Amino acid sequence: MILVAVIVVLVITFLATFKAKDIQNTLVGKYDTSISCTELRDMYTDQQIQTMAADEWYAYYEVGGKEEDRDISSALGCFCDELMENEGDNASELQFSTSSKKMVVTCGEIFNDRATVALIASGVSMLVVAVNFILKVMLISMVSGLRLKTMTRETDTTMIAIFTG
Repeated sequence: MILVAVIVVLVITFLATFKAKDIQNTLVGKYDTSISCTELRDMYTDQQIQTMAADEWYAYYEVGGKEEDRDISSALGCFCDELMENEGDNASELQFSTSSKKMVVTCGEIFNDRATVALIASGVSMLVVAVNFILKVMLISMVSGLRLKTMTRETDTTMIAIFTG
């Protein structure tokens, strides 16, 4: 019975971790990182990068780039990183003009994606700790079920089971 419970807990943990990693890859994988921010800044002015980022956001989220299953260019990520350094928490609410003069909130989605990835990573860590705790409690109850003759022997066996299990 305990062995079945351990297997069920481990399978659920594996499936949850696998699904969480899949979601993380989906959120992070849509951002193209083939060009570094340093290279981008060497090629373009800050104003050009700002316009490119606004155009990229507009093309992806408003025109339909999301449905085309394409990556978001490095310009958006680099621009939002620099904006976060300069503006702090307000960066996700600032509007910028596209080349067609439409005003868009450029960095909100990228920050939301990054926050979601961080929450998923924290959730997986907490899940691993919780599963570890559950398995330790199960080990302790198994050792207690052995009904060893002395408390010292039970304590020794419990410690060995916990540290090796």
